[in-house]
Amino acid sequence: MRGWIVAALLVLAPVSGCRKHRAVVTRAPKGLDASADRFVRTLARGAFAEARQRFDDKMLAAMPVESLEAAWRSLVERAGEFRGVAGYRHEDRDGYRAVVVTTKHVKLPIDVRVVFDSGEKIAGLWFAPATPSWRPPPYVASKSFVESEVVVRGLPGTLSLPHQPRPLPAVVLVHGSGPNDRDETLGAYKPFRDLAHGLASRGIAVLRYEKRSKHAPDSLKGAIDQDDEVSFDARAAVALLAARPEINPGRIVLVGHSQGGSMAPRIARGTPQIAAIAILAGDTRPFEALVLDQHRYLLSVQGADEATRNAKLESLRDDFRRVRSDGPADEALTVMGVAAPRRYWRDLLEHHGEAIARELSIPMFVAQGGRDYQVTMEDFAGWQKALGSRSDVTFRVYPTLNHAFVSGEGPSTPQEYSWPGHVDRAVVEDLAKWIQALP
Repeated sequence: MRGWIVAALLVLAPVSGCRKHRAVVTRAPKGLDASADRFVRTLARGAFAEARQRFDDKMLAAMPVESLEAAWRSLVERAGEFRGVAGYRHEDRDGYRAVVVTTKHVKLPIDVRVVFDSGEKIAGLWFAPATPSWRPPPYVASKSFVESEVVVRGLPGTLSLPHQPRPLPAVVLVHGSGPNDRDETLGAYKPFRDLAHGLASRGIAVLRYEKRSKHAPDSLKGAIDQDDEVSFDARAAVALLAARPEINPGRIVLVGHSQGGSMAPRIARGTPQIAAIAILAGDTRPFEALVLDQHRYLLSVQGADEATRNAKLESLRDDFRRVRSDGPADEALTVMGVAAPRRYWRDLLEHHGEAIARELSIPMFVAQGGRDYQVTMEDFAGWQKALGSRSDVTFRVYPTLNHAFVSGEGPSTPQEYSWPGHVDRAVVEDLAKWIQALP
């Protein structure tokens, strides 16, 4: 779905999430370790045409020398100049063998995953920070709030409470697509932790929790829809906040990202305790069009040829034709490699958050990243068309931000989610000011 389409995508490699890990070793490389070591060092000295000589046919077609050079230059720009190899580890899956070469750079270490086929040709390549770890962004004042554990309909969560006069305005964060944790971890990003700590540093309590599909997937059985996955838990989180003595029950705001943004009006429609909603990168295009556009973009980024692109897109259309066909509501259908009941997929196809938003009489904040390719300016235009005439709706576009509202340059790609980054300060400050100004 929206986030699932790209969350695990590699730079080029057809293999990800490999198993059979072993510790990094630093002895003199032999066998595949030596092959991977030579490949990385060849990249480091700028001999990109020579490095491609080890590629299999698919990699040769997918990654011309210019693309390989651009990928390495981008890595060096972020990580700093190459300073050597720290060690190696192996990851094996589905007949492929990967050597992860941990490289030393001026700024941070990098894992270069070199995937080999049975003929020891390079069949995939992935660059990522070796130890991506979250550190508080500069706009967070960690001593200005305290956090405690809470439970939302059986889901563990975290409540961030500012050291401010009570009762406090409060926010419930609602996740994007997929089995997200409470921080909405996406690669090296933790956008919900950024938002929670950033808003709490500005006097706003924030509740975030594990998504049901992450913590309790077995509870999502039968003919479920998005309410079972999203709405019921979000409404329970609002009720939990409203019952807390530290919280002003008349100033509870729902902040939804991606799928959560699209669903925010639907959640609010059935929850009078919600005083306002914020929609961060919420989609308005029909779901099938959204999925097809995302795949067109990703196939283009990967350099797929026309025949491959057409075959993939037609396969997706076949998936949606099956969803629309007659059959039991609880029948599991696979779309984009994800199995869910027919009723769930049909709910995605039939849901239109912008139409529901027109029915609401509460303030709204709609934000969009200009570099977002998952949810785009076309979706933002849908919110403007539905709500643009209203004085109680605030619209914000952040030209340099991607889907996670992290800043970058040039066209956004899945690779950038592997690099440490934070929700942009402007988003946190704009959202905080808007919440604090609510009546």
